[in-house]
Amino acid sequence: MLVLNPEWITKGVYRIINWVQNQRPNAEAHLNDFKQIFQGEQAYPEEKHLFLFKLIQEYELAYAAPRTRRIVVPQCLSQDQPAASLLPEFPPENSLSAVIQASSGEGTDGDRLAFPPDVMPRFIVRRSEELSKNKKLIWRFGTILELAGGTIALVQQDDYAIKLSVKGPDKSSYFAELRDELKDLLSGYQGLQRYQPGFSYYVLSRDGNRYTMLPNDEAYNLLRNIPPQQQDDYHDPKTNLRLNLRQMAQDYRVCVNIGSISFNHYEYNSDDHSTHITYNFHQCNLALQSSLRELANELQCGKAAKELRGAADLLEQTETCQSPGEVKKRGILPKLQRCMEALNDESSTLRKAVSGVANGVALVGKILSTWNQMAQWGGWPAIPGA
Repeated sequence: MLVLNPEWITKGVYRIINWVQNQRPNAEAHLNDFKQIFQGEQAYPEEKHLFLFKLIQEYELAYAAPRTRRIVVPQCLSQDQPAASLLPEFPPENSLSAVIQASSGEGTDGDRLAFPPDVMPRFIVRRSEELSKNKKLIWRFGTILELAGGTIALVQQDDYAIKLSVKGPDKSSYFAELRDELKDLLSGYQGLQRYQPGFSYYVLSRDGNRYTMLPNDEAYNLLRNIPPQQQDDYHDPKTNLRLNLRQMAQDYRVCVNIGSISFNHYEYNSDDHSTHITYNFHQCNLALQSSLRELANELQCGKAAKELRGAADLLEQTETCQSPGEVKKRGILPKLQRCMEALNDESSTLRKAVSGVANGVALVGKILSTWNQMAQWGGWPAIPGA
């Protein structure tokens, strides 16, 4: 059995960070540098260097530079934001922007709470595969992200806010993905758990001349309470602006919960006065994949773990699907259905295997509940009693 000494890990990891901070202006270190970093340290022999090289990445303190044995430590990057002339512009008429803040009556600077200083470095580690090829556009408190199809994002942090801006052909889906990443990241900070960080969206007026900031909770309540036929031309009494709430909900993927089902926006058809609700398949798909992989990791190895990872891999193939028909064409539903039925059957080999691990039964319940939400959207069989 491998027993790790927390003090040994902490000392080793921060020895690497301090060395990079003092010796490498580019915030990089090669695996070979570890010989110098731990020179004279008998507790850190060379055979442990690769372990530490991987461990510092697991802790989201560094990421591996592509196709090299180098790591980049974002918290050692320059704190200076690049010149405005180097950063892309995000005009309101063709981009999406939001500000994230946490507030409390006890917070500093009025009622605002300061974000931990390592939020952006950890975010950079998580999104390292999408970082700009221009290293000047990656700094201690911000970064430019780029997708292959031309979608670009700017994410930057100051003491009291994180700003997210996205433009390009896939701006809505990428915005939602980055928003979820930030929410997940911030949820792990104990000091912020009492004060849920809130998103406020930049919403352009219908005439395109002005914009207002609309908090997510307010947008959610408006979409729930205002009849769909009035959402296209809503008069905001606070700003005296006319807003297209339906378009805002589509652009920003604002979720509206109806019962136990989560939907991402309303689509109102003014011709027949009918309302069509589009289910947020993408979010549920990712959640189901995550739960399946989590359960597989609890099992570690064996046939049951392999089956769960296989189901998650099948779901990954459907991430770009926009309709139930597209999902069905992939031909993977029968395999997924059998997996869900086996998880629900207490006498099955799979269910017996997962019931023997910590939180196994709870994870099964979460998996089957999510699957049934997807089934209601897609029109395939739900799991009875789940």
